Amino acid sequence: EPLQPVTTADGDEILPLPADHVEGALVLRITRSAKRGGQTLFYGHDSGLYPAATLDALEQAGPLDIALLDCTSGGLETINRGHMSVGGVVQMAQELRARGAFTDATRVIATHFSHNGGLLHEELVQTLLPHRIEVAYDGMVVKV
Repeated sequence: EPLQPVTTADGDEILPLPADHVEGALVLRITRSAKRGGQTLFYGHDSGLYPAATLDALEQAGPLDIALLDCTSGGLETINRGHMSVGGVVQMAQELRARGAFTDATRVIATHFSHNGGLLHEELVQTLLPHRIEVAYDGMVVKV
């Protein structure tokens, strides 16, 4: 259920948050248990611009260590429903930085790309680099 935290058998907490994709779609804020390091990950795939309830919950929950943002629509700047474009990713990153959910220590990574987005990997890198957003690639490993 959205906004209802769940604790796993390992003590990790998963906070499901409303997504802008299809009815009932969720993005996830995952916090590892203290004995497993206590790191936080935001899994923000399959969503357009995040709903107000999601932004508010991320703000209230505190800073994230890693955030994965959907960039399926790539350079198609006007498409930010269901999935985000580069512009939507930048907008959400700025909003979440202003709210304190992203800090200078948060690794923000754009991923979930489509060939329909119209930008090659290097073009995405050059576009998102000034916004302190990394661009995922096949085989990328991110340690939490």
